[in-house]
Amino acid sequence: MLDMPPSPQTEYSSIWREWLSIGNLEKLISYHLEERVPFLSLLAWHASANSIGGLRVLEVGCGSAIDSCWIAAKMNGTKAYGIDISQASARVAKEVSRAFSVDISIVVSDAARMSFPNQSFDLVFSHGTLEHFQTPAVIIEEQVRVLKNTGVLVICVPQKYSLYTIYKHLRMMLGTWKYGWETQYSLGDLKKLSKPLGLRLIDYDGYDYFLKILSRQMRRSSSVQRWIPAVIVHAIGKAVDVIFQGLEQVCSKTLRAYLAVNITVVFRKETPGP
Repeated sequence: MLDMPPSPQTEYSSIWREWLSIGNLEKLISYHLEERVPFLSLLAWHASANSIGGLRVLEVGCGSAIDSCWIAAKMNGTKAYGIDISQASARVAKEVSRAFSVDISIVVSDAARMSFPNQSFDLVFSHGTLEHFQTPAVIIEEQVRVLKNTGVLVICVPQKYSLYTIYKHLRMMLGTWKYGWETQYSLGDLKKLSKPLGLRLIDYDGYDYFLKILSRQMRRSSSVQRWIPAVIVHAIGKAVDVIFQGLEQVCSKTLRAYLAVNITVVFRKETPGP
């Protein structure tokens, strides 16, 4: 078993510093939004369904906070907060908030010990965060603590039964995986984690596929296009997109939850918390 470092702070701080050095924030935001359409659609639907007046939203492990800024820009009256352990992440998030022309409060802190009072938020969500912790129940419990009764918790993590899982663990063994230690979950795993915490599963879905990710990376790679004409690369990418769009329409969400790279689960807090 691979040992996990104390936190993914070191790995991710270098990623966010790289974002700051690139300078083309608009393109990075565009790539991010393109990749997360299914997740953001699900998030927005449940945010809207849960919205009465101004919505208080918290993104845990916010990174660039693009998702929080997108929600704040889409839903008038939303007050968005983000928490991340990386100072570099907070700097990126502030730049992103300016690009979206929204106000977002960023807190640099540990997701296992948040400073927010009990029952502070209508919606708490994370994407690509939980898999970096060997004690996921502690992280979810803390999110439940700051969630209002009847509030909504949305968690997106890598899905266990995917080719991407094999690829990721090979890269981790070779020491070439830049995102630090991480694991993956099935729908059943997430249900088990939520059961003692007074959460009821109200929705779930899977999105993105390994070949689709490779196709996307090819289209964005200048080194690939030095060897293969851009028109061919983009034609291949378009064909892959069409194939997987058809697959997503044919497959039920249950199948997507066991075939896709990512799985998103949506819970409602039902047991009165502190």
